[in-house]
Amino acid sequence: MEKRYDGSLFPISVRIVNQVEPEREQWLELPTTQQALRELLQNIGGDRRGWYLGEVDCHLYDAAAVEDCTDINELNYLAAALEALTDGEFGSYQAIVDTGRHCDTIQDFINLTENLDCYDIAPNIQDYEDLAQYVLHDRDTYDYSTLRALEDYI
Repeated sequence: MEKRYDGSLFPISVRIVNQVEPEREQWLELPTTQQALRELLQNIGGDRRGWYLGEVDCHLYDAAAVEDCTDINELNYLAAALEALTDGEFGSYQAIVDTGRHCDTIQDFINLTENLDCYDIAPNIQDYEDLAQYVLHDRDTYDYSTLRALEDYI
């Protein structure tokens, strides 16, 4: 089953663990504030260096780069950026991530949230014929009068 953000689930959750007493742990849903993080650290008894990310759970997709990240600030930034996306932008984001290209690091995921306008999402393209139909008819980027001159050659 593929995980998707549906508006009721936070996109990223982290399990923060006390280094000295690993049984003292707590989940934190991102994005969050610095105050909420400080309160959580007080609850588990960890100081500035006395904790680590025990687990990162990304409810969006199977994104190893996100789940392998150990920097809570980067994860929080990504979660805030994802939360700010509209439904349409999030759909585009998910489609791009699903291709598996250019999403090798947490920075790639963050950069993608800021550069969605660099991508053109073409829905329901299954093969080259679908792509040709989309480019010629759906995008309205070609002047059909110039294409008629090519009729004898196609």
